[in-house]
Amino acid sequence: MPHSGVDLGADLYDLETVAKNYLPAVAGVYADVLARCKHVEDGLAKFPNLPEEFTKGDFDGVTAYLGLATAAASVLEETKRNLDDTAVAL
Repeated sequence: MPHSGVDLGADLYDLETVAKNYLPAVAGVYADVLARCKHVEDGLAKFPNLPEEFTKGDFDGVTAYLGLATAAASVLEETKRNLDDTAVAL
């Protein structure tokens, strides 16, 4: 990266473009996926009295699925936050 002149201006413009356009666009995709994860969690919460086949024994499929959705949402949320923070830093 050059330290002065037209080349420096072009590099700074590229950084600004990434910060103002690209990173927020990608963070928006993560926000959409997070909303869908929340929709899954809310949907499962609407069925407190599930049939015994889904909740009996050593393996509780609904709880396992909800745990997976929660873990995925946590990773997605952290990634979105990192993208937002990077955009602000740039």
